Amino acid sequence: MKTAVGLVALVVALGCDDFSCPDGTELSEEGRCLAPDAGDGGTLDDGGAADAPDTCVGEESCSGVDDDCDGTIDEGFELATFFRDADGDGVGGEESVEACAAPPGHVAESGDCDDAEVGTNPAADETCDGVDNDCDFGIDEGVVTTVGAPARMMVGPISNRGLSLVRVGDEALVAYVDAADVAVWSRLSGEGEVLDGPHPIDDNGRSQSGVELLVTPEGVVASWVDDVGGLDRSLRRIDPASPATAGPVQFVRGTVTPLADMAYIGGKVVVVAFADDGRAYARAFDGATLAAEGDAVLVGRGPTRIAPTNEDFGFFAYRESDSVFLDRIGVTPFAHENLPRDHGDCAEFDVATSEGHFRYGALLRVDNTNSVTFHTFQLFGFGATLPLRSHPLTFEFPEEIQSVDLEPSFGSFDLVVCGEPGYRCSYRNVTGEGVAGPEGSFSASMFISDGEVVRVAPDRGLVVYNGAVPGSGDHDLFMQAIGCGS
Repeated sequence: MKTAVGLVALVVALGCDDFSCPDGTELSEEGRCLAPDAGDGGTLDDGGAADAPDTCVGEESCSGVDDDCDGTIDEGFELATFFRDADGDGVGGEESVEACAAPPGHVAESGDCDDAEVGTNPAADETCDGVDNDCDFGIDEGVVTTVGAPARMMVGPISNRGLSLVRVGDEALVAYVDAADVAVWSRLSGEGEVLDGPHPIDDNGRSQSGVELLVTPEGVVASWVDDVGGLDRSLRRIDPASPATAGPVQFVRGTVTPLADMAYIGGKVVVVAFADDGRAYARAFDGATLAAEGDAVLVGRGPTRIAPTNEDFGFFAYRESDSVFLDRIGVTPFAHENLPRDHGDCAEFDVATSEGHFRYGALLRVDNTNSVTFHTFQLFGFGATLPLRSHPLTFEFPEEIQSVDLEPSFGSFDLVVCGEPGYRCSYRNVTGEGVAGPEGSFSASMFISDGEVVRVAPDRGLVVYNGAVPGSGDHDLFMQAIGCGS
């Protein structure tokens, strides 16, 4: 540091007799520009000491202080954004500053979703711990698998005429058709323990099948088929907190098969049903009242599955002439938008969408040679056709797939395939990039039919299926846990 003598000599040498410090500071005997009453340790700013000869007659540098005492800091240097890296893992969080060089504790890279945890950042590997380790808005994607052996749930015996499973907060609801062909539902804990039930959805004395459940912002909606000469599909709202209370029955469309699906799209409950004339129809209902809005719309010529987005449209897949097609349906107005493309021969299929960071959808297709392909697609920003990325998947079991289910799960997808020999099932979690986690298989001894026989809970945790009771001819509801461990 130069002394006051050095400063006077330098000022005289430069002919700077009128030298003065910036406003708000004054020249000390030691040759420093100090704030009034700051003492010998005073500074020009909060960042550090400023030596008057270096500061007032030197060149400006990228130092975070006003080197040339002109009232401006680091002028002439290009500024960049640097992010606070509180956990020191090399990736910053959301808090940022503009500077020409990284201040202490700051880095150029951002994206750390938990800047207090050194093992959580975009470069980290995902581990099975219930945390988004790699900051991609997914939890345990590609690493979860089956946990333990299947457990019998004492809610049967049941038939093979329908099965549905949904999440309601920390709990779940399962609906199925009992041995008397009555559609019923039960309330489960998040681990699959039966809390209460079964409760009839509509105790009208008719044979029922094809039961489905849907969770909406207004509550839980149930849909089922009554066998009254033809098959009439209906829906009503049920209240998990008050099983005896149910809304009025609404009519969907007559003469249908038990194959149907539901989605909540743009404030509407959209039901797609496969009719006995070989065609699939969709109809919209008000999300609050369940009142029908307009007539049913023809959407395909085969069994259909539907998946929502957070906008006013959804996607549905349907099988026609042993091929699978993927189209879009809008609710304002309610209309079917054809996206012409045959996505390959198909024996079994399902479709789901995930509104996480990547905003993508997935189509699970099992072809006629029993090969499994996991297709992914963007929900937005495509043209007249919908491009799909294809990711082949392999399974040790089963050899002949007869039933599938696909559900969104914390930014990834859970899928289960079931079939012969031995009525085995296999589970895998697959990321949006098509990376599949470890295969977990379990013996199901289940009914295989045109009805739903296996369902994965959205956001994982458990699989329920229609399985055989050892040593008897009855079929009850079984549960397979999903998570970390083996």
